[in-house]
Amino acid sequence: MNRPDLATALRDGDLIHDRTVLRAAISRMGAEISRALEDKSAVFLTIMQGGLVFAGQLATEIDAALEFDYVHATR
Repeated sequence: MNRPDLATALRDGDLIHDRTVLRAAISRMGAEISRALEDKSAVFLTIMQGGLVFAGQLATEIDAALEFDYVHATR
């Protein structure tokens, strides 16, 4: 999405959930993942580029040993 397209989307789009709701949901997901992993380690795999911001936010909410990697998919 280029900048003019983003500006149009932000101007014309409808807000479904605000940042507070999103942050709370990410925090809940992180807590659930932490409980599921218990004392295990996991590979945290991010799909570039669209998943980078979300992955970073989620990773800070997970209390477990994580190994980070990424996948760059093209069309």
